[in-house]
Amino acid sequence: MTMSIEFCLHGSARTIKESVERARLAEELGFAAIFFADSHMNNADCYQVLAMCATSTRTIRLGSAVTNMVYRHPTIIANAFATLNEISGGRA
Repeated sequence: MTMSIEFCLHGSARTIKESVERARLAEELGFAAIFFADSHMNNADCYQVLAMCATSTRTIRLGSAVTNMVYRHPTIIANAFATLNEISGGRA
């Protein structure tokens, strides 16, 4: 039996540039995934930030740490992740 441990990072940042830089660094350091919070109060739109990260990285998995179901209908969330999954080559 083989077991493994993967490390993930919550990468929320104040700017898109900083978020992309965190994703690149996390990938360089060997993190398995990076997550951004879906919060309209203090962050850029996480799905757009994740798309930017997808175009700037190659291996790190991408996702949202939380998603506000009050402001986003589940079908919109599903569509956003399907789009991100295509952009990232299956890493969402």
